[in-house]
Amino acid sequence: SVLAKDALKSAIDDYLAKGGKKK
Repeated sequence: SVLAKDALKSAIDDYLAKGGKKK
């Protein structure tokens, strides 16, 4: 569903944001 896809994208974005802050 679109809702699940959106939630997954949000979770991935959050994960990448936290993991990518090691600059």
